[in-house]
Amino acid sequence: MLHKFPLKSLKITGLKLLIIILAPALTPAETPPVWGDLTPGPYGVGFTAVEKYDQSRAYRAKTDYFGAMLEGERARPLQICIWYPAVTGPDDFTMVYGEYAFPYPTDESFMNILSNFHNRELMTVFQQFNRDQGFLQELMSVKLAAVRDAPAAEGVFPLIIYHNGPSCAENAVLCEYLASFGFVVAATHALGISNLSPDPDQASLETLIRDREFVLAEARNLPYVDRNKLGLLGFLHGAFGAVSMAMRNSDVDAVACLQSEFLNPEHKVYLTENAFYNPAHFAVPLLQIYAEDEQHRDLSVLDSLKFATVYRVKINGLRNFDFTHYGAMSVLAGLPDQPLAEIIREGYRTICAYVRNFFEAELNKSQAGFKFLSDPPGQPAFDSSFVTVVYRKGAELPPTAEQFTGIINEYGVAKGVEIFDKFRKLDPNLVLLQEAQLNALGYRMLQSGQLDDAVQIFRMNAETFPGSANVWDSYAEGCAAAGDIKTATACYKKVLEVLPNDPNLNDQLRTTLRTNAENFLGTSDTQPDN
Repeated sequence: MLHKFPLKSLKITGLKLLIIILAPALTPAETPPVWGDLTPGPYGVGFTAVEKYDQSRAYRAKTDYFGAMLEGERARPLQICIWYPAVTGPDDFTMVYGEYAFPYPTDESFMNILSNFHNRELMTVFQQFNRDQGFLQELMSVKLAAVRDAPAAEGVFPLIIYHNGPSCAENAVLCEYLASFGFVVAATHALGISNLSPDPDQASLETLIRDREFVLAEARNLPYVDRNKLGLLGFLHGAFGAVSMAMRNSDVDAVACLQSEFLNPEHKVYLTENAFYNPAHFAVPLLQIYAEDEQHRDLSVLDSLKFATVYRVKINGLRNFDFTHYGAMSVLAGLPDQPLAEIIREGYRTICAYVRNFFEAELNKSQAGFKFLSDPPGQPAFDSSFVTVVYRKGAELPPTAEQFTGIINEYGVAKGVEIFDKFRKLDPNLVLLQEAQLNALGYRMLQSGQLDDAVQIFRMNAETFPGSANVWDSYAEGCAAAGDIKTATACYKKVLEVLPNDPNLNDQLRTTLRTNAENFLGTSDTQPDN
């Protein structure tokens, strides 16, 4: 039976499902029914919403068609929703789902756009719950765990930026759960470039990533956020943003993805064709949780992340819907049959447990978290027929150009050579420093009298760029200065060998390199071999 309920109304009335809206806060030993079997951590949960305009980007036009100036704020409006470890008491009032669907703003200029977000959320849930308007109304009154604007717990805590799918509120239970264990979770609504909902294209993906970067900048100013511990969490299309953001921001320490759309062979191009997509730049641990669907799974993106340690957790029997708390809410409503209800309930508990322990391990270096991740499913937590875990340790990451230069400057050329030789054996095509950088470094050492070090730098350059006549000329000059005439002779012969096919030389430099080599080789026979 469908109940009449106006989808555009913000009024929340009636409650047949769970609990009245004004209920006292949960004590640490209690959890709301929608949490299922999840056990809260040692902290209370606070929630706050902050409204900010990103003045670097316009959301509304400056003028109308005829050039008349339009009134009102034009900058991009972003409401940042934040869950955090808090101090709560038994007399506090916990939030209900309607407050997540419409996080009431402190800035009244946000009322219109948040009302649009609210209507979008209502329509999404309405469609997911068998278009039952009565249940939708009751759902808005379902009690959760957070206390609005509760005092933050003492200390600083790791920050997790949540890249959500369709709704900012879709995983409030998981966000509350993480906050109860000492994590700060920040998210914002999915917003198109100049319209309410994002389009499935590269421009919208880039816009959503920039939104999360804005969230990161604002959240890091919070006094209870640890600026040195950063995780990303992505669901569905939000996983595109989480992985891409990690590839461009070296501050990211760990990424968890739920039911990623880049596992869909038809949709992964939204990630792989992004301008910042580079698997070599993803070198942090990744947790990927997904449902069993072998015919529509493409693991090539995960396989390409060779420097990332990857935990793949496959759960049988779940749908996209069940990777959010909507699945748990459907169980409370009695919508699925009992076997499916048990799968949904246990599946969401599994998802929350893996995400929490993953961030405990990778952000806090918790041994208990690492043990949870390494224990086989079912030992003791999960049935191995229900959950399958595949672990792949990432390859050792070579240093960046800046790091490699730092190694040489701080620890000496010998340590740099050791690192160079180690990684060149693993990847003969690896470039640690560009040709001009190594050449300049070599000549700096040559001019300062560090002859042996200069020779080693020139050698690394020649091995990295064997088709460059200029590199072989520098190597030869260094060896000659160090008294190694035999190697210098071999290097000058190499100059003449590669000179005709080196495309990076102008006529003047080509002539100079040829003259240097011929002059040396014409006289080197009279020089004693070293």
